[in-house]
Amino acid sequence: MFDTAEAADSSSTAALVAASFRAMVEHETRLLAMAAHWADLHAAPPGGDWSLDPLHLRLARPTMGAVRVIGGVGTPEVWEAAAAELGALQATTTQAATAQMADALDLRHRLPRLWHTVQTGGVRAWKARFVAKSTRHLSLAAAAYVDQSVTDQITALPWGRFQDHLDAKIYEADHRAAEHLHALKAAERYVTTGRSNEYGLMTLIARANAGDVIWFRAMVNRIAEILAAEGDAETVDVRRSKAIGILAQPAVALDLLARHQRDPDTHPQTELAPVDEEPAGQDHTSIRFDPAGPRAGRLDVARLRPPVTLYLHLSAEALLTGRGVVRMEEVGPVLLSRVKELLGSQAQIRLQPVIDPADSTPADSYEIPRLMRERVRLRNPVDIFPWGTTRARGCDLDHTTPFLATSRGGPPGQTSVDNLGPLSRGHHRAKTLAGWRLRQPEPGIFIWRSPNGWIYRVDHQGTHALGNNAFAHAIWDVATVHQAAAERVAS
Repeated sequence: MFDTAEAADSSSTAALVAASFRAMVEHETRLLAMAAHWADLHAAPPGGDWSLDPLHLRLARPTMGAVRVIGGVGTPEVWEAAAAELGALQATTTQAATAQMADALDLRHRLPRLWHTVQTGGVRAWKARFVAKSTRHLSLAAAAYVDQSVTDQITALPWGRFQDHLDAKIYEADHRAAEHLHALKAAERYVTTGRSNEYGLMTLIARANAGDVIWFRAMVNRIAEILAAEGDAETVDVRRSKAIGILAQPAVALDLLARHQRDPDTHPQTELAPVDEEPAGQDHTSIRFDPAGPRAGRLDVARLRPPVTLYLHLSAEALLTGRGVVRMEEVGPVLLSRVKELLGSQAQIRLQPVIDPADSTPADSYEIPRLMRERVRLRNPVDIFPWGTTRARGCDLDHTTPFLATSRGGPPGQTSVDNLGPLSRGHHRAKTLAGWRLRQPEPGIFIWRSPNGWIYRVDHQGTHALGNNAFAHAIWDVATVHQAAAERVAS
């Protein structure tokens, strides 16, 4: 029972929340350890020789059925009926208890580094179990590679980003298995609809190739823009829903796109789009379409395609070998061999120069130059608030040290990559109005202090909780002094 007398103020309540969370983690950890021990009590002895193990002689019962491997390669066999009682003791199903034992055995035998982190309370049990389940198909060597590659990130990254990181390391661990799994998953495509409601609205659900989804979304956005240009005053979401109805009638969609194929800024230079001028001697793919008379003429199909910008992050090794994993923004990790498939055979690609986040000249204005925005977003791909999840391209860029106009005594060069970071609107309000404080002692390294004094470090590898103690506050003080010194040098 929660005692309000123990939490008389915000600071004491914060301490109780932290203590309760630690207690919950400890209980989860104990249950997972007990599941592994339960499997040991009901496991077959090495080599199947029961005479070598008196404990198993005492526990073995003919009614328990056969033994089988419930985890990945390298885990021991367990009596198949062992999970029944384990599940009943936890008010859950036999299947759930079997999965619990399998995950515990995988962690102990195949992911020892992660298992140690779980046992010391460094990571939630359910997160570690997700890794165990996701790597069960791998060999022991491949599982060991993933274990070494993801354990440090599992607590630092928000869960969605960690899943992308885990997928990438699984791909890297076994390319052949990844290709096979991709072929299996590629068959899991579908389009379905939910029931319509009393307002005549219905939900459309689809699973398709990521590249097809990107192109479809871009086309929906393009038609929504055209509807606005033709006077539709509805919200952008409503116009997007109307665009789906228009795309369901290809003749209407083609006519609409044709009438606006020469709109300005349809194919900006910075986007993945067809170039405006074709090389000499190359013909456009064209068709004739005349659903409503003379207003539609000869169409340049390439210009009807919406522009799409894709950011691909890959290592030099992947470029040299042609094998590896690409991180595609808004898609996640993708095998390099599948990038062409995602883009589609009809895509016309314009490569853009690599942007170095550190190569930037400060600006004296509050407004942020476009190229500087790109550099900051590439350096910090998501919201810089502790465990932030909003992608940087959906955030505002916040001045770590608030901007002060030069007319009021502000120094020059306040707008720079060293003084910027992406923040969602809600987290920006927390920083501005709710007592959160922020320092950026080094470019891309952010030190936060909560209203009750808890300190967090956020960088490109994720969030690191430093706690509410003398060490954490010393880090905050050093960050404050270091940032002040850097600002004096810059001014």
